[in-house]
Amino acid sequence: MSLLEFIRLVKGNFRMMFVIALVATVTLYCLTKDEKKQYSSQTVINTGVVSGYTILNHNSEGKVDRDYTRSELQNLLALASAYETTEELSLRLLATYTILDSPTDSLITSDGFIDLKLLKEEGFFSGIDKTDYKSAYNSIKLYRDSNEPSQIKELIYSNNIYFGVEHLATIKKKLKGSSDLLEFSYTTEDPVICQRTLIILTEIFLEKHRGLKESQSNDVLSYFEEATKKSAEKLKDAETKLLQFRIDNNIINYYEQTRFIADKKEDLDEFYFKEKMALEAAKSAKEKLDKQLGERGLQIDLNNQLLTKRDELSNVTNKLVMFEFLNSNETENYQELESWQVKQDELKDEIGEITIELQKLNFSKEGIAARNLLSKWLDASIQVEESTSRLKVIDQRKIQFTGIYQRFAPWGSQLKKIEREIALAENSYLENLHSFNQARLHLQNTLMVTNLKILEEPFFPSKPEKSKKLLLLALAFLCGFIVPLSIIIAIEYLDRTMKNPIESTKRLNLPLSGAFPFIRTDNNWSMGGVKIDYVALRKYSTRIITKNLVFNNLSEDSEKRPKVIGLSSIRGKEGTTFLAKQIVRNLRKYGKVLFVTEDDQQSIMSLDVKHLKMASGDLVAHGKALHELLDFDGSAIMDYDYIVVDLPAFIHDYLPVNLFSFLDHMLIVCKSNRVWTNADQQTWDDINSLLKISPKIVINGVRPDIMEEFIGELPKRRSWLRIKLKDYLRFNFSGSTGITS
Repeated sequence: MSLLEFIRLVKGNFRMMFVIALVATVTLYCLTKDEKKQYSSQTVINTGVVSGYTILNHNSEGKVDRDYTRSELQNLLALASAYETTEELSLRLLATYTILDSPTDSLITSDGFIDLKLLKEEGFFSGIDKTDYKSAYNSIKLYRDSNEPSQIKELIYSNNIYFGVEHLATIKKKLKGSSDLLEFSYTTEDPVICQRTLIILTEIFLEKHRGLKESQSNDVLSYFEEATKKSAEKLKDAETKLLQFRIDNNIINYYEQTRFIADKKEDLDEFYFKEKMALEAAKSAKEKLDKQLGERGLQIDLNNQLLTKRDELSNVTNKLVMFEFLNSNETENYQELESWQVKQDELKDEIGEITIELQKLNFSKEGIAARNLLSKWLDASIQVEESTSRLKVIDQRKIQFTGIYQRFAPWGSQLKKIEREIALAENSYLENLHSFNQARLHLQNTLMVTNLKILEEPFFPSKPEKSKKLLLLALAFLCGFIVPLSIIIAIEYLDRTMKNPIESTKRLNLPLSGAFPFIRTDNNWSMGGVKIDYVALRKYSTRIITKNLVFNNLSEDSEKRPKVIGLSSIRGKEGTTFLAKQIVRNLRKYGKVLFVTEDDQQSIMSLDVKHLKMASGDLVAHGKALHELLDFDGSAIMDYDYIVVDLPAFIHDYLPVNLFSFLDHMLIVCKSNRVWTNADQQTWDDINSLLKISPKIVINGVRPDIMEEFIGELPKRRSWLRIKLKDYLRFNFSGSTGITS
């Protein structure tokens, strides 16, 4: 659709669209003429989700978790917009205002109290305990929770301007820009109630948010607190088990004791090895000295005495060694030890005296002094006895160490098991304690974060909101134009009739011969208030169709015979006869014309007319078929230049098939206000297959504005301004100036 066509479409339906727009505007005015003034207030709450200081992220270097922040802000909006929050707001408002007996500056205006009084008179507040706020609230809540219908319940869930949940749901909750500030705004008829509603909503929102956060944190805190107690009891049981095990087995410090025992055992083994070496050395020395001393009798006697004293000395030495190893840390037998040491000294002195007796033997066989040999022999003998005694004591001590090892070995495994239990219990306790502390920290952090701050208290709206009535009326008037225009444009695009010949024939792939305008008998059809010369328009259209018949695609037969032009329609009653008359009048300028029709009422025409009738599918005149007359050279019909045949409708009558071979042109007339159907197409295909020539379409009853596509400018007077405006709408900015020779 071009811009010019759009303008014509608007102009053609302007009256109808104007009436609809006017009706819509008047209707809206009547509906809103008693509209009350509206008052708006708002409050701003700082959520602190991004900008607030917290315990958990005070060292986070300003990093913000965007997903968490977005989720938290959306949760806040959802909580503020929750149906339960709105319902609670309605209950508290009702409890606040049902106990009022007179207007109060801080709660309601005089006009608002009148509306409240009407609700009381209608019985909405009947049955409510009006003693105080708390009693009223509990009473209203009971009515709300009851399954029985009641007026107060109906009021809560209505669209009441002050208390209805449906109206309170219109309170706007949004984030202020891209910040973490939450803004509540409300509009109602009473300014005081508007402010009070936002105050109560803010209180409810803060309570619910804080309670929700504390409930979540307390659940986690209780869980870890219980887990910490259980792990502490388990650790205490394991430690008690370890203590009892040490008491039962007289263990002070197992690892220190075992280390001391091992050290002593190593010392004993080392001492045993050294003592064994000393014994072997003493025995070897004694054997050598025995050989050096020989068979001397004196030596034997002395030896016997010496052996006796040696045995006594060995016993005394053995006693002293026992005291040395077994009673080294005891002081109560000190006197006994001292007596044995005195005895040992006496025996040594006696042995020394015996050795002196042996000095008679001055030298040995090898030339060694006897006294020196005896002294060495005595020392070796004493060494042998002492080492032997020590080794016996060490053997007994080793047996004792074996028993100690047998006791301490299983204790180590049991202690390891108990210590592992303690370690596991301690780790579990420490982990639970850490989680418990984290939960407490998170609770404290939550208390800090959820401590929402009100930056802007709800203010008192002293001035009403600017009325949008004029804007609404303008929108109603505009919609009254746009909606019908949209429907008209949609119908225009969806219209499948033949009103636009060029577009329709292109869409249907049909050859177009021309178009004929819509006929008005009063000749008063106008465009934009300017009357059109319809007689001239009809002549222009007929001339174009006639020229196409005379000059385009005429038969090239060398045989001289009249050119036969057939006119018909597919359905009938589409103006075929009338159009044929117009064509006949114009053809008279190009030669002698015969108009053949079956209409008996055409005798008034000043033309040659032959009246035919249908007989066995042929057009018959004077007892002969028309095709027979055309095929007969001597017939008077051959004197005409053009023969225009008005054929009956194809879809209802017989087809004059015999005449088709004589046709030079075939025009199918179709009304512009009908749709081309499958039946029309099928009939068209049948006709096209029977004719030697290609039939063409003539659209009848076309609107004059569309006829401009065929005849050019419509025959009507135009001002200079209209001519220029039309050129501009066609995007012809160079104008329509003429060219002179």
